[in-house]
Amino acid sequence: MNKIIKNYDEYIKRMGKNKYIINQICLDEINKRLVTLLGINKGCYGAFIDIRCPSGWKMSICGNKQVPKNVDSRYAHALRVGLYDNDDNEIDLSTKIRVTIERVTEAIMIVGKMSYSDINVKNSIGTEPEFKTDDKWYRFEQGFELENEDHLVMYAIEPNVDITVSKIKFALNLDMWECK
Repeated sequence: MNKIIKNYDEYIKRMGKNKYIINQICLDEINKRLVTLLGINKGCYGAFIDIRCPSGWKMSICGNKQVPKNVDSRYAHALRVGLYDNDDNEIDLSTKIRVTIERVTEAIMIVGKMSYSDINVKNSIGTEPEFKTDDKWYRFEQGFELENEDHLVMYAIEPNVDITVSKIKFALNLDMWECK
């Protein structure tokens, strides 16, 4: 279905040989051309982030296979998320999160199962929480590639508060590949 990336250096060499140009980007809630944000009602199951790979392009996320932790965060493929309701209440840290790749053929591949505490931007919830640093940001265990209208979709399972679209905050570092 989708390509798993086992070695980032070999992957970059192969993409170069196949005439692809790398663009390192950081997607967030402001990038409306590639990202769709969705609200979820308290106690329900649903998608909150849907990232679309443009036709003719490839996206790769290499996580732990890319670079070791403690390197310059601008180059590390990492995910950070903040999910809140209208009153700025954050969802419970134990809320289960699922991340899938979904193809236009309706094939689905799970690429991540974690709790909200793994991807959350903070070390704790409260009035004065500390923000996580690069070495604590979430990195996928296995690298993967999306292509031609594939979607990377993030789901929350039964959050304890409503997730409001305008209160979703996130950042995901990845490579976008354009064919020459």
